[in-house]
Amino acid sequence: MIVGWIASLGLAAKISIGATAAAVGVAGAGTADVLPSAVQEAFDGMVTAVTPFDRADTIPGGEPRVEDVRDDATKRVDGAVDTAVEKQEQAREQAEQARDSVVVKQQETVEQARTAAEQARTAAEQGVADAKTRAAVEADTRTEAEVEVESGVEAEVEAEVGADVELGLGLQGERSADLP
Repeated sequence: MIVGWIASLGLAAKISIGATAAAVGVAGAGTADVLPSAVQEAFDGMVTAVTPFDRADTIPGGEPRVEDVRDDATKRVDGAVDTAVEKQEQAREQAEQARDSVVVKQQETVEQARTAAEQARTAAEQGVADAKTRAAVEADTRTEAEVEVESGVEAEVEAEVGADVELGLGLQGERSADLP
């Protein structure tokens, strides 16, 4: 029905309707901020000149323009990069401090180990000296005891030999008496 009505119009009316439709389409696209950047800038300049609204900052509904969003995102990314670089520097400094602390602790531990080794060496040397002294004292004591034991053993052996000799002589005498 509408198509029939448009078809019945004259050429000038058809051109006016087409131009109006194109203008409405461009106005809608410009309002939505979807025109190519050069056309969008021209559209924003025309709207700002004809109306009291400033299209340079926002589109209808208070939404920021694509360029503004891009600039804001770029600023945020740059800020995040700067923060990351600062954090990396802080981490590097903390790592250096930790490494220095470990080196100091390692040096202290090595010195303590050297001191402990020296003390152990001294104690071992003292222990060896004490053991030698004890061994010498025990050797002297043993020698005296051995002399006493040997004297006692010799006395016992002599007593037993003497008893055996007497017994042997006594047995010989009995045997001689038993002999015919």
